[in-house]
Amino acid sequence: MKTRNRYVLYFLWSIGAYALLAVANRMSYRIQQYTAETYNTLSAMRLEWLILFVLGMYVGILFVRNWKVHPNWPLLIFVFLPTLLLNPALNYSLFTTTLFHTLFFFPATGMATVLTIVSGCALLVGVFGGKGSA
Repeated sequence: MKTRNRYVLYFLWSIGAYALLAVANRMSYRIQQYTAETYNTLSAMRLEWLILFVLGMYVGILFVRNWKVHPNWPLLIFVFLPTLLLNPALNYSLFTTTLFHTLFFFPATGMATVLTIVSGCALLVGVFGGKGSA
């Protein structure tokens, strides 16, 4: 009975993922329309980042077994913080400086998308995936 319950939860997660992707796709279309009308790309980048971050947190639900807060500090410090702080959507002024381009690697758009999803997933797993989750 317990395995059947687990299969039902995975099936419900996949239905929720489909619904969340449909909403995210619609919001992305609205953001593109807003950007075309107002030429305000910075707020559009931040909204796209927020959508991808929420999608990453939703993926992180699959990896959390215990919903009690048990921080996994190495994951939070060495995965979540770098992917959050080095994201071009949040630190646009940092990424537009010439000095930064010469010193560091500038992530491409696709890579920034993956980093944002990883950041959301790492936050959820880092907060709930410590020693008590095994």
